[in-house]
Amino acid sequence: MSRFESVLERIPAWKQLKEEYSAVMNGQEIMQERIAELETESQGWIRVSGAQLEREFSREYLSYIANQAWLYWMKNPLIRRAVETKALYTFGMGFEIDGKHPAINELIQDFYDDTKNRQELTSQKALMEKERQLQSEGNMFLALFEDPPTGRIRARTIPFNEIVDIFTNPNDRKDNWWYKRLVNAGGGSKYIWYQDWEYKYKEGDSLPKGFNPTDIAYSDEAKTEPVRLMHVAVNRPEGSRYGVSEVYAALDWAKAYKEFLEN
Repeated sequence: MSRFESVLERIPAWKQLKEEYSAVMNGQEIMQERIAELETESQGWIRVSGAQLEREFSREYLSYIANQAWLYWMKNPLIRRAVETKALYTFGMGFEIDGKHPAINELIQDFYDDTKNRQELTSQKALMEKERQLQSEGNMFLALFEDPPTGRIRARTIPFNEIVDIFTNPNDRKDNWWYKRLVNAGGGSKYIWYQDWEYKYKEGDSLPKGFNPTDIAYSDEAKTEPVRLMHVAVNRPEGSRYGVSEVYAALDWAKAYKEFLEN
């Protein structure tokens, strides 16, 4: 330290000025960090040119949102209470579905009473779990397996993070055709393709890039009945193929309130 600096250090006003300057610089660093966070977050909103999409969150960012929403549902009492309240309001009393025609009603009850379907989807407990999943992830993918001899349908959920892409009708982006799933198999990874439950391939229809017919998912070993996929999406922005977590809008508020209580 020079003699000049040592003299300045003895002046009270100089010490106060240094402290104020340090506080301003710290505040500037915090502001820069916040701006960087916003810039990083905004990069998740991308524009895709061409006939497919104009605007939507990137697939990676949607997974990040879903993981954050699930984490806050696990640990934040405000988020957890909101999710649980909606789930209880929707399915707390249970419900019944009946078909007017006896034959149709029999099919419906067979589906609902199937042991595996109750475990996965149709019981009150399963419906509550699916409601929580939809609120945190914004998307649910139900794989529908058909038993060829009986026509019986069984439903299973595919994890959101495994569906890496959705291929839509080139002339109608709201018309889903194919779903691309990434799974780990034999120490490596592979892609599996699923048809949308309402789509039936016609000769001349466009096929996704990288599509391989041998990678289509089938319900049976004879490969006569493909597995159909039903995509349930909530809070879906216009022009997007995916829904967005309903918890997402409250995450920043929950974080700020947590920091407020800590302070």
